[in-house]
Amino acid sequence: MRCAFLLSDFGTTDTYVAQMKASLLTAAETDLALIDLTHEISPGDIRSVAFHLHVVLPRLPGGSGVLAVVDPGVGTDRRAMLCLSCGCWVCGPDNGILGWLDLDEAFEIPVPPGASRTFHGRDVFAPALARAMNLGGAPPGAVRSDPGGVARLSRTLPAAFPGGIETGVASVDRFGNVILWLRRADLGSGRPVRIEAGGRMLAVVPSPEYAHAEGRLALIEGGSGYMELSVGGGRASGIVGAEPGSVVRLFLEEA
Repeated sequence: MRCAFLLSDFGTTDTYVAQMKASLLTAAETDLALIDLTHEISPGDIRSVAFHLHVVLPRLPGGSGVLAVVDPGVGTDRRAMLCLSCGCWVCGPDNGILGWLDLDEAFEIPVPPGASRTFHGRDVFAPALARAMNLGGAPPGAVRSDPGGVARLSRTLPAAFPGGIETGVASVDRFGNVILWLRRADLGSGRPVRIEAGGRMLAVVPSPEYAHAEGRLALIEGGSGYMELSVGGGRASGIVGAEPGSVVRLFLEEA
């Protein structure tokens, strides 16, 4: 059975998510398993969606579909897109949420007559995704587009400076872990000893796991594969004062 994964900022109080699922099932020609990634994205937080898609898509079964709807520009002239990445179809607005994916193909999809101007998740994206999964390709009416032209959000990737490395904050999770655009390999042989964030210098220790970071600001390799600033039993975000898009400088000493 094929899987369609859903991600949105709709929450679960209203019926918006259920309506999108109904639209997917109506357009699907075979059985489809519907799996929620999350619907607890903060309203309009396209940066968080872009990060979650970037992290989760390579882990999904090939042939899956992803319906990603955080769309503060719904009803405007922003494009509706269907893209192929990591062997999965991804459908959503062209507002930056797709820009951190490695896209193999991209298509602009039309808004059908009678579609709600405020609910493209149900009336545009869900049926287009189901039809792409039915066909194994773009549905009729989709127009091939340059994957390089998909909207991208800015981000600060690792850059070395004398004695350290500078990088951006990718995300802050619900536990207050500050996830950086930084891989362990980016550190080389350096050992982080302090960070600069929000104009403050803070001591930091490397740690293999959260339990070893009890009460201390630590740099840990998280489940996403990116390095995180974490505090065991606490919230690193409250100490660091960083948020997605901000910049952190790590000062290193040779291990």
